[in-house]
Amino acid sequence: LEPVTAGEMGLPESFAERLRQLLAAGRRRTAQLVTESAAVMAALGTSATTLKGAWLISTDIYPAQSRLFGDLDCAVDQATGRAVVVAALRGIGYEYRDLSKPDHLAFQRVVPGMRLYDGLPALREPLPNFGPHFGRIQRTFFVEVHYDLDISGALREPFYFGPEDATDVARHLVLTCHHLCKHEFAHTIGVVDIALMLRSSALDWRRLADLCVRFGAADICAAGVGIA
Repeated sequence: LEPVTAGEMGLPESFAERLRQLLAAGRRRTAQLVTESAAVMAALGTSATTLKGAWLISTDIYPAQSRLFGDLDCAVDQATGRAVVVAALRGIGYEYRDLSKPDHLAFQRVVPGMRLYDGLPALREPLPNFGPHFGRIQRTFFVEVHYDLDISGALREPFYFGPEDATDVARHLVLTCHHLCKHEFAHTIGVVDIALMLRSSALDWRRLADLCVRFGAADICAAGVGIA
């Protein structure tokens, strides 16, 4: 959100100044991620659709594009062969990661000059070599390309995204609720995502109801919406 004066929030000036610094750092990080995401989406072409944080950044759902995200999640049309995806991303310098699965392809690229946590705190993981690890994650951009997003089999049928679904807020809301449930509500940002999506004038409630019936997602959406 836009920073306000310490007087308006009743905060000590030193704390308010720290919030302003974090806001600026967050915007620097988001700008780097958006730039890299645009290059990936251009390489994948029109068959690809951004998801989750990257998609929320591209909409008016968050004020002033204030939604932080850590990596790029995107979906590709079912007709797009996996070899085509791998070739496209290798062509712009991405490494294919071993943890990839048939419906979930993972990539990473070290971006010279990228400093993702410049001015932002990073959790100190319990690693003996945290310093070198932190240096790598500062410069590494991760991409996940999805086909069926319901790997757990919680839905009635496979859950895909095609280019025609890019602006379907209801479909993205089902995905957000599904993701929040999958991670046992541990991702607090997902609750904020749902709350803001529910306020969006672009959300078609009848469409949401139809999707819940089609995919058997009523309980999943009720859980996410209820917590939000």
